[in-house]
Amino acid sequence: MLVGNEYRGHHVAHPTKLMLSDIVVALPAQAGEITARASHTKTWPTLQAKNIDPVKLSTLAFLLRGLQPDDGPVIEYMKGFKELRGTSEEEPVVLLIPSDLVDLLATLDENRLKSISTSWARTEEATRDGWNAKEAERLLVQLSQLARSAKSQRKALLLWLSP
Repeated sequence: MLVGNEYRGHHVAHPTKLMLSDIVVALPAQAGEITARASHTKTWPTLQAKNIDPVKLSTLAFLLRGLQPDDGPVIEYMKGFKELRGTSEEEPVVLLIPSDLVDLLATLDENRLKSISTSWARTEEATRDGWNAKEAERLLVQLSQLARSAKSQRKALLLWLSP
């Protein structure tokens, strides 16, 4: 369970008690502009996905690989979310989503969609946030589409988090 900058007793580098989150297709160099604009959703292709954080996305990366998302590896994987902008808990933070996760999402096989979304919805963090398999599947479809868009534009997926 994620509390403050702690995940199951381990300190993590990224703020984790943030409530609002968006996945943005943009260049990493645009992170400053994304945090500076209140209307980033009108400027860049964006998926508004409340309660998405590095833990949920790291867990998803393991599930997409067909692996069990155990605490230690998930914590290690979370280190791959590079902070591009924002250093305090009072301002939005922009993290670079690891490129291997973007690749996994962009190449997601439709035949695996239901099983992965069901497993994702059953994780402790998703259950705590009240997710169900249908909501997880909808989100996974949107993430996959956004990842394909980012790849085709030679851009990245950025995770925007705000208190």
